[in-house]
Amino acid sequence: MARRDVQGRWELRQSNGIVVSVDIQPLRDNGVFNGTATHSNGSIHGSGFGGVDVINPNEFTFTISWSGGNAGAYIASFDSTGKLRGVTFDLSTPTSTATWESLRTFTRFL
Repeated sequence: MARRDVQGRWELRQSNGIVVSVDIQPLRDNGVFNGTATHSNGSIHGSGFGGVDVINPNEFTFTISWSGGNAGAYIASFDSTGKLRGVTFDLSTPTSTATWESLRTFTRFL
């Protein structure tokens, strides 16, 4: 089943006002990718890994280890327009959550 092409640079907006810039490397055959991210005008940066599910290609996950020592999980699904919409939470404090959406529409398939 085809997966949406999430690779490259794009931004996501969290409900708490933070805009995160991500750079997703090309997906491997198994749907896994590496990536980097920044926010707060680049003063906070991180790297991590994620994937677009092979069985359910509408599911997206990305875990980022931030320079401040925290790590965040980003979980989302593609909506009918091709935007990602989901939730993020701090891995050390899972009750600290925010919703998020991509500022890019993903219409291209791999």
